[in-house]
Amino acid sequence: MKIPNVNTMDRAEKFVTVLNCILFLVMFVGLYLLARQFVHNFFLRILCLLADYFVTALVIYCIIRPLSARAAEAIRSIKR
Repeated sequence: MKIPNVNTMDRAEKFVTVLNCILFLVMFVGLYLLARQFVHNFFLRILCLLADYFVTALVIYCIIRPLSARAAEAIRSIKR
């Protein structure tokens, strides 16, 4: 996955990218805090952190990213 060039992005892509970043952070922190309630060992918390990152990244990449691309296309088509 390559880092997008901000200079070549239009407003719809920038909005969707920022929204994806915020959604990732909210999901990541929320899942970690939920898992932290049940796991009290330090090493298991580190494993929960890694598993949480993996699950959150997978959900964002496989589900949210395609939906965001469709939303960006819809925003572009409305402006035309």
